[in-house]
Order: sequence, then C-alpha cells, then structure tokens
Amino acid sequence: MTNILHFRPSDVVSGAAAIPAPKTEKAAPVVSSTSVHAHQSEIIPSLDGIRALSVLIVVAGHCGLQALVPGGFGVTIFFFLSGFLISTLMLAEHARTGRINVPNFYARRMFRLMPPLLLSLAVAYGLTYSDVLGGGITGQGIAAQLLYFANYYGLFFDSGNTVPDGTGILWSLAVEEHFYIVYPLLMTLLLGCALRLRTIGALLGLICLAVLAWRIHLVHAPDFFPDRTYYASDTRIDSIAYGCILALIMNPARQRSGAVAMSLAQWALLAGAAGALLFTLLYRDPTFRETARYSVQGLALMPVFYLAVRFADAPPFRLINKSWMMTLGIYSYAIYLIHYVIIMAIAHTLPAVAAKPYVVFPATLLISIGYAAVIERFVEPYFRQLRHKFRTEPTREPAALAATEGLSVILATAAAGGTIAAVRSLGTRGVDVDVVSSERLGAAAWSRYAKRTFSAPPESDSQRFLERLLAIGKSNPGRILLPTSDETAWIYAENAHLLQRHFRLYHPPISSLRRILDKKLFSDAAISAGLSVLPSWDPSSPEELAALAPTLPFPILIKPRTHVHRVRNDKGVVVDSPHELLLQYRRFVDREQERVADTPLLPDAKRPLLQKFVHVSGEGVLSITGFIDRSGELFVTRAAKKVLQRSQPVGVGVCFEAQPSPENLSDLVRHLCHELDYFGLFEVEFVRFDGRWAIIDFNPRMFSQVGMDIRRGMPLPLLACLDAVGDSASLRREVAKAQVGDDEQAVFRDRFTLRAILLARVLTAGISNQELSKWHGWMKQHAGHAVDFATDRDDLMPGIVHAFSEVYLGLRSLPRFLRAKPRTGIADAVSI
Repeated sequence: MTNILHFRPSDVVSGAAAIPAPKTEKAAPVVSSTSVHAHQSEIIPSLDGIRALSVLIVVAGHCGLQALVPGGFGVTIFFFLSGFLISTLMLAEHARTGRINVPNFYARRMFRLMPPLLLSLAVAYGLTYSDVLGGGITGQGIAAQLLYFANYYGLFFDSGNTVPDGTGILWSLAVEEHFYIVYPLLMTLLLGCALRLRTIGALLGLICLAVLAWRIHLVHAPDFFPDRTYYASDTRIDSIAYGCILALIMNPARQRSGAVAMSLAQWALLAGAAGALLFTLLYRDPTFRETARYSVQGLALMPVFYLAVRFADAPPFRLINKSWMMTLGIYSYAIYLIHYVIIMAIAHTLPAVAAKPYVVFPATLLISIGYAAVIERFVEPYFRQLRHKFRTEPTREPAALAATEGLSVILATAAAGGTIAAVRSLGTRGVDVDVVSSERLGAAAWSRYAKRTFSAPPESDSQRFLERLLAIGKSNPGRILLPTSDETAWIYAENAHLLQRHFRLYHPPISSLRRILDKKLFSDAAISAGLSVLPSWDPSSPEELAALAPTLPFPILIKPRTHVHRVRNDKGVVVDSPHELLLQYRRFVDREQERVADTPLLPDAKRPLLQKFVHVSGEGVLSITGFIDRSGELFVTRAAKKVLQRSQPVGVGVCFEAQPSPENLSDLVRHLCHELDYFGLFEVEFVRFDGRWAIIDFNPRMFSQVGMDIRRGMPLPLLACLDAVGDSASLRREVAKAQVGDDEQAVFRDRFTLRAILLARVLTAGISNQELSKWHGWMKQHAGHAVDFATDRDDLMPGIVHAFSEVYLGLRSLPRFLRAKPRTGIADAVSI
C-alpha cells in the first residue's frame, strides 16, 4: 500500500471522512412547501449533530477502535450530508435570485476550505520536518494535496513516503471537489431548462446506477484491487448524489411542521433503514462490500436524514440537536483535517501509548477540538467576511443599499444580551461593529460579527474607562457610540464635550438622563406625564426613617436611587418589617459610601428610595420596548411579559413572552418620552397595582431582550444608527416596516441561565416537580420561536463564552445563594 492511502484500517472500517459542508453553508435556509425560499433566521436542524456524530466515528476508528466503530460509514454519511445541504442551498439561491452564480460558489468554497487546509498541512509538514511525525516531504505530494488530486495520486502515482503521515485523509476532499466542479454547472443547465426537481432527481438516480455498474465492472476486472473502488472519485460520487436526490425530490426542510411525534409508519421506516445500514456493516461478502454496499447505504440514509430533519425533537434525534453536538459539528472540518496527524504523531513518538486506543481517542479528540476552536475564533472571522462578499443576493433597491453603507458602530458592555443582539443584527446588515469589553468573558467580543475588540477598564471605573474610550476614538474616529448600560449612558452624556471630538454621539441631553437615572426624579416625571407610580418614600435621615418605618405598608423594596457608579449593581432588597428595614437600610447606605465616583448632578445617589413592593401574579412584569427619534415624530413599540427573573424577589429578566400592548399604554410611554425630552431606544417596565399599570423603571439604552424585538421586526440598533447619522429617509422606511410587522409568538430566554436556575432550585429543594415540569414544558413549547440571550447556531462562540461566564459568576455567588432565605417558589419568580 502506498503511503498516501496507508491509513485505511481494513475492510471492516475506514477512518476517512468527507469534508463537512462549509460554515457559510451551514445555516441552510429552510424552504417552503411550495418553493425553495431562503429565510436567514431558520436553519436545517440535525445536520450539525450528524456531522458531529460522523466525525466522532471517524476519529474513533482511526484511534484503533475498528472492532467497535464502523469508521468507514462516516465517509458515506459525510458525502450524503454534503450533497443534501449544498443542493438545498443551490435551490434556495436559484429561487431567491433566479440563478446559481457558479463563480461565487467556487469562491466561497475556496475561502472556506483552503485556510484550515493550509494551516493543517503547515502543521503536518512542520512536524515531519522536525521528525515528530513520520512520512516524507516532496513537491509532487504537496501539489497533489493542494490541487485536490490526493486520491488518484495515492492510487496510481505515489511511490511511498512522499507526504506526511496522517495527511492521506485528504482523498475525500478530492472526491467532493471533483463532484462540485461539475455539479453547479449541471444544476445551472438543468434548472435553466425549467425541468421539474423530481426530473432532475431522476437523472441523478441514473448517474448513481451508472456508478454502481462501473464499480461492478471494476470488481470483475483482472487487475482490480479494493482501494480502487473505495478512494476514487468515479466510484464514490454516488454517495454525494444520493444526498442531492433527497434535496430535490423530498426535501424535509420544505416539509417541516410543528409536529414532534413520528407516526407508526415513520418509526417502521426508520427501523427498516437502520436495519439496512446494519446489514451493510455486518455482511462480509467482498463483492458486495466493494459494489452495492455504498448504494444501499445511500438509499438507507434518505429516510434517516428525512426524519432527522423533519422530526428533530423526536427521541431518536434529540441527542444530535444538543448545543454541544452542534458545536462539535461546526468544528468537524478542522477536527477532520488534524486528528489523524495527531494520531500518527503519537504513534511515531509514543508507540506504547498508541497501542492503547482508549487513551489515544480522548487525547486526540481534545487536542483536535482545541485546534478547531482556535481556527474558529482567529481564522474563520476574516475569511467569513471574504465569503460574504461572494454571496449572491437578490437585487435590492438603492435606498436599501444606502441604509447601512459606510456605517460603523462601537458598543460596550460586552457581556450584556442587548450588546450581543446589536452586534449580530448590525453585523449581518454589513455595519462595521467594534466591541469594547471590560472583561475576558464578554460574550459579544467573541461574536463572528465583531470586526474589532478593544479591552477596557470596568465601566464602573468611569474615569479610566473614559480615558480608554477616548484613546480608541482618537485612533479610530467617526464611529457611532451607542449606550449599552446605565453607566455608559451617563458617561457618554456627562463627557459629551470630550467624546464628540472622536465619535458620533447618540444620546439625549444630560438633563434628560438625570431625570431618568435618578429614580426619585423619574417618578416625578412619570406623574407629570399622567402615568401611575407605586407609592414611594424618600427619608433624608435615619431619624426620619425610624419615625416612618412603623407606618409603612410592608413589604417594602429598598431601591437604589440610581445604578450609576454603584458599588454593587443589584435591584435592591425587599424587607417585611420595620426592624428589617432599619437594618438593611443602614447596610445599603454603609456599602454605598464606598462609591468610587460621584457627581454633583446626582447629589443624593448614595441614599436609597423606599417603594411599595408588589407581588405580581399572572400579568407578570410588563415591558414596553421601542424607539423614538430625535424629532419625536417616529415612534414604534413592542410589548412583552417577564415570566422569569434571575433572582428572587427582584432581579433581571431571564425569560420574556411577546404579547400585545395594553390599550393606550404605548401612547402614555410616548408622552413620557416627550416629558423627559428623550430620544433613542428604551425599555419601560410596569406592574399591575390597584387595577392600573404602574410604571417602575425606564432603561435609556440597550436591554437584554433586544434580540426578541429584532425578531419581531423592530431592529432597534439599526434605527438608532440611522437616526444618529441623520438618514431620515431610511429611518422613516424602517420605522414604517416595524409598525406593521410583529411576531407575537416570539419568546426570549437565557437558556443556560434558565437551566442553571432550575438545577439550583432542584438541588436546594426550592422547586416542586409540578413547577419543574411546567418550565420544561415551556422550553419545549417555545423551542421553535425562541430568541436566546447569547446562543445562536450561526454564531456559536458568544453562547459558549456566556456559559463560562455564568458558571464563574455562579461559583462566586454560591455562598450568598446558600445563605439566602427563599421567599417564594420559582413559579412566583416574576415578582419585582
């Protein structure tokens, strides 16, 4: 056996895997039942998980577990998946634009495949040169691998020891590229002839029969050797074509429904397909294995893929749709490229270890995942932008093109959900988005849509943060600066005379923000605007508080007057008695005396307010979110209900449900904005009190559930940017669109935090089985239209970083959590 193909373990299994579909093609559009129609917000389920499962099979087979793992089957799965996905994307592009842009297809594919391939080859050749890896280095070997000729080179031209060990797996990339040299041209021709999709599928079926006949002919030739049918493109392309046929004649993405239950007939179909696949793995006849095996596998994979995509929530397919499996699927291409190099390096340097597959497998997998993560973080973003330039989009009106042309934005508070959503929303529209992160685990800074990331001191250290921001602005002037927290809103407004030299500022005057961020002044403004407020008190001395305490209608919320420059950024504490009030009030005041900064514009900031605490019931906390422009003329809102918050009895929202706005409440919010002289995006919160909606807060900046508003057709970050640059025509058009479109089924969730809260309550016996079942049912019910705080299938790193951040914060707060006295069950956790 020649060196380039020596890695095939045996006829039992093979450790090769075809290249996974490019990441630009991962987020495949779901297509309608009547036409192939792209939707950016939807992706085909199960495919990333199938990639993950396949690459695990391949790695295990290469590590010496051939007797247990059918590694060669991973080849067929990857080939099939590639054909199905790329055909779906081609059909979507044709429906969207009326054509398939073949040059753009080749360009996107090159910018996806080549960078990781070049890096992986550089690693392999470097290790070989250093004698850490066996094999050889020759010009003809390098050329064969880079020009996707590795399979035929290994079969017919390799004299042995001409490429590094472990790089022979590149044969499967060659098979795919040979197929895709022809397939886009063929599809362009056939679709141009207006052939029905089923007719095109039938033609591909004839090609599959021809390939099978060719394999049979080769097997009976006198000079046949088994590797000829396994590695050659002319004998393996039918495995890709079967996936194409499924996409053409019975694409499950076009037939997805809300049903999650498979019928008895579908279960029988799945069992039959699984039985057929098992037969191909167990039947040992050499002629069958080199001829009909691949055909039977291709046919059997059709119902498996169909059911996995259409019924992703069914029991057989739940595992492959877990977030960690999808992440592994995204990493599968880089894992595939490097894993066998790692295995062969271990065999070359540590032969004793290489003989222990149960040691080699986890070690190889961990190193490969780490390598893939580095590529995803530091290599992919740049080339993803290049691929984006070669996307074929339908013709847009000049006004739509001009809306975001040349815009650049800088956002802080990188760990906030609003910042994450804004980065993604603006980035997908072609806006250059930079992120200022005050912490290593700032999820937005890890987004693929963040063009640049700048480190900075904490926002609470306002002076140092300002100095860092000015330095960034001086070297990169002209960007729009949007507030992302109370702290940044105040810093930007208070230092506008300095920041405006380098940034395009977008915030109301400092006088307006003072009336919003000082909750006592805000309450007065709300009353002036005709809104109801909760009863509140503002004792100015301990003596006044002591006299007042016995008369108060407990429970009482000791509420921060402002969140600007606070030592601990919580929402306050609820007390149930005069004694507890005096104790907690003193603790609050003593702690806030250590504030790192203060301002004459907030002279009483260290002194909290007292407010009547309301236990909410079914109405929840109502959130009115929206936008009002500088003129006060353009105004749009959405309403949502907070159904779960992070902590009890007061805390930041974790889950929200969209709902219609109560009558006249949006008009009152608009009147309040006029009263405050406010413009920009906002969130206003209400609770039900004495039969009326009482206002409790106003957030003059990004907020956690911005992503849900974007899903509901209200692109708040874009509206703010358009108003900031004075593009009134585009702004008016976008607001008009937002006023007529609303997805009232949408929900917002922080899935990781929600699961962590449920786990914590289970471990501390703080939740009943009935309540636990309710929340599991809620997650399942809304899975199809949920917007997550950080997790996104097309932008995975923020979700991963957010999870690490939550674990870190959870460990830090664990002692306080264990000391806390539970007040209510989680069912009542929407009290605020």
